[in-house]
Amino acid sequence: MDNPDQALQMILDHLLPLEAEATPVDETCGRLLAEDVTAGVAVVPKGLWLRPQEIGLFASSGIRTVPVTPRPRVAILETREDPANRAMLVALVRSIGCPVEALGVAGPHAADIEAGMRQAKDAHVFVILTGGGADEGLDLALTLQRMTVRILFGSIPMTPGQNTLFGLGARKAVFGLSKDPVGALAVSLLFLEPALQKMSGQTDAQPRIGFAICGKKMKNTLRVRAYEPVRLEAGREGMAATSVAGRNGPDLATACRATAFAILEPGCDLKPGDPLSILLAE
Repeated sequence: MDNPDQALQMILDHLLPLEAEATPVDETCGRLLAEDVTAGVAVVPKGLWLRPQEIGLFASSGIRTVPVTPRPRVAILETREDPANRAMLVALVRSIGCPVEALGVAGPHAADIEAGMRQAKDAHVFVILTGGGADEGLDLALTLQRMTVRILFGSIPMTPGQNTLFGLGARKAVFGLSKDPVGALAVSLLFLEPALQKMSGQTDAQPRIGFAICGKKMKNTLRVRAYEPVRLEAGREGMAATSVAGRNGPDLATACRATAFAILEPGCDLKPGDPLSILLAE
C-alpha cells in the first residue's frame, strides 16, 4: 500500500451498498399533493442520506413507500480491555447513524477472536481493537486469513495508525486498529466513516477534508504522511490550524482538545500562514 489515499480507494472499491429495503412513509399531509415538485423531476436523488425534510417531501408528494439502503451493523471486538477506544468508536458509529454492538474482550489468541466474531453473525462490519505491543504473539492478519478473510492491506504508510488492517470475508468488512487513541480516531475518520457511508448507499462517501492556514510552525521529518492533532480557530485570513501537544505523546486529552488533524506530507516544513489540508474531527 503506497499511501492512505490508495488505501481509502481500495476500501471503497471493494465495498457495495447493502440491499435496498422498502420503508413506509406513514405520515399524512394537509397540503396539495406534490405542489413542491415539478412533474418528471426526481423528488430525491439516489444516494442521498435521508433527513427529516426528505421524509416530509415524500409525504407531501403522496409517496407512501421508498426503497432505502439500510445502515450497516457494526460489531467491536477487543483482544484486550480497551474501554476508552471502545467508547470512542461506539460514539462515532452511532453519530453516523449505524447500529453498533460492543462484543467485549475476546482475548489475544486466534480461537478467541474467531469465537468473538461468531457472537455477531449479523454484523456487516467488524472492528477489532488490538493491544498493540501487549499482543506480541498475535498475528491478526494470519488469524483472519485462517478464517477465510481476504486481507487487502495490513499496514499503511501513515502515522499514527500505520498498523491499520482491512479485509473482506463472507460479505463482511473487517478493520483492525491498534490501541493508540489518536490513531484510532484518525483512522476511523479517514477509513471507517466513509466505508459505512458507502455501505449505506451514499454515493459521495469520502472523509471530511477541509483547508486551513498553518497557525503555528509544523514540520514532518518522517518518510510517511503524518496526521497531527490541531485545533481550528477563526482569524482574519480564515481558519488557522494550531498543533495540540500531548504530555506523553498522542493521548485522549490531545484528541479532546483537537478539532481536526493536519495532513502533513513527508518532509514538509510549514510556517505560519502556509495553506494546509485538514481532516475534520467535528
